[in-house]
Amino acid sequence: MEQLNAVRLLGLWQAEKHPLVQATRLPDTQWILDATLGGTLTQGVSLDREAVGLLISNFFKWRQSSGRPIPYRQARKRVNRVLEHLNQVPGMQAVLMPEPVLAHRPTALPRPVGHSISPSR
Repeated sequence: MEQLNAVRLLGLWQAEKHPLVQATRLPDTQWILDATLGGTLTQGVSLDREAVGLLISNFFKWRQSSGRPIPYRQARKRVNRVLEHLNQVPGMQAVLMPEPVLAHRPTALPRPVGHSISPSR
């Protein structure tokens, strides 16, 4: 298994012309990989749900402080996108945070008084 750090992985992805290292996405990808892998060579990283949640929060704060704010939902999507590709590298494991799904739930809506719930109507 090859030892990697953020710089080496970015180099590999740039050589492959990976979509995460396009000019518009590079700063975000670089920050996420630096926060995940750092500069030390490693053979593997394992991020649990708590670590990924902290990574998303820190990424969101970094974007706010750098003058390029994004919604928290977008921060979660960007971190998940990078971690999804990081999971394809041998020895790397990260939990992907689930995306909330809005759903119409008619059973949760208030019902007018006097209407029954039975389906026989």
